[in-house]
Amino acid sequence: SGRYILYFVDKRLYRFEPCPPQSLSVALALPPGQYSVQTFEPKTGMTVDLPLLHNAGSIRLDVPLFSEDVAVLLERAG
Repeated sequence: SGRYILYFVDKRLYRFEPCPPQSLSVALALPPGQYSVQTFEPKTGMTVDLPLLHNAGSIRLDVPLFSEDVAVLLERAG
């Protein structure tokens, strides 16, 4: 359907330790095309629209700073 949800959790969250802000760079293998990208922070409810991804097979997704956990929605554009 062209929709993907990625969920990243800092493992320190499960040990009840402080989770300092961090960013990620993740390699993805998606069908070719353009994808809109949005992050969602469950703790705050804040969403951030990221630049379109232009993919021809594999690509790197840069997730901006988050603390504890973050969801990323990728949706095929067009």
